[in-house]
Amino acid sequence: MKSLRFFDSAATTPCAIAAVSRWVRCQEDAYGNPSSAHRLGREAAKEVTEARSFFAKTFGVPNDQVIFTASGSESDNLAVVGGALGFALPSFTSKQEAKPLPRVVVSSVEHPAVRQAALSLSDFGFEVRLLPVDEHAGISIESIERAITPETAVLSIMRVNNIVGATYDVETLARRAKELAPGILVHCDAVQAFGKVDVPVAGSSVDCVSISAHKLHGPKGIGALILLNRSLLTEKRIRPLIWGGGQEQGLRAGTTNAGLITAFAEAAQAALLDRDAFMQHCEQLSMRLLQGLQDRQVIFELNSPSQAVPYIRNLSFDGLPSRLVAKLLEDQGCMVSTGSACSAQKPERDSTLLAMGLPDSRVDAAVRISFSKENTLEDVDSLIDALVHATKTLRAMFKKDAPLIPEASVI
Repeated sequence: MKSLRFFDSAATTPCAIAAVSRWVRCQEDAYGNPSSAHRLGREAAKEVTEARSFFAKTFGVPNDQVIFTASGSESDNLAVVGGALGFALPSFTSKQEAKPLPRVVVSSVEHPAVRQAALSLSDFGFEVRLLPVDEHAGISIESIERAITPETAVLSIMRVNNIVGATYDVETLARRAKELAPGILVHCDAVQAFGKVDVPVAGSSVDCVSISAHKLHGPKGIGALILLNRSLLTEKRIRPLIWGGGQEQGLRAGTTNAGLITAFAEAAQAALLDRDAFMQHCEQLSMRLLQGLQDRQVIFELNSPSQAVPYIRNLSFDGLPSRLVAKLLEDQGCMVSTGSACSAQKPERDSTLLAMGLPDSRVDAAVRISFSKENTLEDVDSLIDALVHATKTLRAMFKKDAPLIPEASVI
């Protein structure tokens, strides 16, 4: 669809032709089970080893500290739930008097794969704390100091927020957490960050990092958990969630998907090489969008903070219901989001925007616009035209006037 303009890249990106080609070639020529000893199995295993080596070199870790999973969500669950279970194992197996289960701490603006995984642990007796954020979605050192005790098992903080694009200094926060709880496992969800901005690597106070292919023009169905701290592996500090044949160092059983893994590496390599150009391109797109809306007198409030990445912009349009705005934009060929794609079918208000303290009317009017390298300035101009039409149509429907945009409406 040549007229289709896609502005929902925080949910997914189109798979690059080069990545598709790698997947197809592997499916055709190296389709054996990588665990098999015969020639086709060895060929598939070689493809996996080369891809694993790429990620290991990128993060500065040995090959066996790259754990492939089926998604970023699975990687998040493995780190949070698997890490909590690993920490609490002595409490389960001790013959002495049972001790209270440890605390798990995550920010209140985490992706559902982290937040819901953590909250699920409370059903089993873990104490779960959600770190508050300020009106800019920021997390303070003081909130870490209030939440972390010496018995805390897991801390998880994302690198880039998927709703408003806020960024987090996870290194500083992790370092302080380790001072308060030396045995804590610190996890970073870098799904929205990897291939675009700096993420933790070997030597970091962060212990493990989640990444995913389909956010950077790779295929869906493949992710990884990178173990930056070798003790997670050698001391079995993470318990597996999927048991079976012992693949991925025993942390994630299941037949290794060589095709998806090689395509992931292909897409990631391209993204890393193109990273600076990508960020500059998205800066241009973002500036064009915001300036164009002001020039066309579209009333909006910018929910993304000033330190947000340029490829995610969250805006509220004058109290107009976001689902209606998105539907009218889609009718004009522009695809945007009203929240996380992992919870888009749920009627609840977005938890990130609520945690920032935004009023319900502004939350209900919030639209997320996210860019990829394939978006052009002409695409953004078309989106601006579509937003002008959508907001005028809805104001007429709700019998609202359309005053000029006030000076303080863009924050």
